[in-house]
This record gives sequence, C-alpha cells and structure tokens, in this order.
Amino acid sequence: MQFSLIYIDLDGVLVDILKGLCTLFKLPHLYDRWPQNDRVSRVLGISDAAVWKAVACHSPRWWVQLPVYPHARELVGMLQDHAPIRICTRPAEDPMSAAGKLIWMQNFFGDWAFDHYHLTRHKEELARPDRLLVDDQDHNCEAFAAAGGQVIQFPQPYNRLRKVYLAGEAMGYVRDEFQRLLAL
Repeated sequence: MQFSLIYIDLDGVLVDILKGLCTLFKLPHLYDRWPQNDRVSRVLGISDAAVWKAVACHSPRWWVQLPVYPHARELVGMLQDHAPIRICTRPAEDPMSAAGKLIWMQNFFGDWAFDHYHLTRHKEELARPDRLLVDDQDHNCEAFAAAGGQVIQFPQPYNRLRKVYLAGEAMGYVRDEFQRLLAL
C-alpha cells in the first residue's frame, strides 16, 4: 500500500503528556501504573474541567515543556520515508494549548512544523483509504478507521494495547504494523 499522507498524533505518540500530567498533579507514582482505559480526570478524582483548568494555569509553558518520547525521531524518520507526514493534534480546552503545541513542534521539527500540522478534534474527517493515522487514543483510531482511513494505534498503558506497552514492545509493534500495511 502507498500512502498519500501520514498523520502522527502529538500527545501520547511524540510527546509524553502522561508524564506531564503526573508531574503537574504531583503523582509521579501513577506514571508506571496507569489504569487501562481510564480518563485522566477519573484517575485523579476530579472533573475534566478541573484537569484542563489546572493545565491552563501553566499554559502555554506546560505544553512547550512536555518531554519528547525517546522513540519520536525514529518514528518520524520511519514514516516520512514513505509519505509526507502531518502532525495531527487535538487542542485542549485551553486556547493557549494550541500555541504551546506549535512552539513544541517548532522546537522539535524547526520551521517545517508551521506548514505541516492539523489542529482538530475530528481527525476522522481527514481519513481516506490512502491515509494513515498513528494515534494512541482508542476512540480516534476507531473513528479514523470507520471513516475509511488506515490506522496504527500507538501502545500506551491507558489504551487497548496496554500489554504491548508494558512488555516494552511499543515501537516494535508499530514497525511491524507499518510493514504489514506497506505490504498490502
């Protein structure tokens, strides 16, 4: 299969937002023991609005300072060898999240980032049979596939691929899935 575009999610694929949230809420012990399929608000015992209000108090700096995953450059390099890539990310309920994410992307990618991103809550609207989404969120992957796109879910402790993540095989899984799709 050839792809016309490959979309890479930012938070949870290139950026370690979970570590950022655990640090912000002073709960680093949760990082390695995050419950599967649990929302941040539920794990923290507060409302979604309270989570994003706390983040907004530190925005856009909080977004800019989120740590990059060690696999990020390898993942981008592997994918960009096969099709143009776009960063596809959902802005938070804080308008400054978009600014912080753009600064993070510029720090990581340089000026290339300003012409190669999509800020959207509706990633499925970008789906086509020749487009691939690499994303960590179960619902984003399901919606993109249902809209006709190709998907590789990035393993995380909070998604359906928790066992793959816990086994330390996230990038191996992504490489294998990508090779499988290329062979179609």
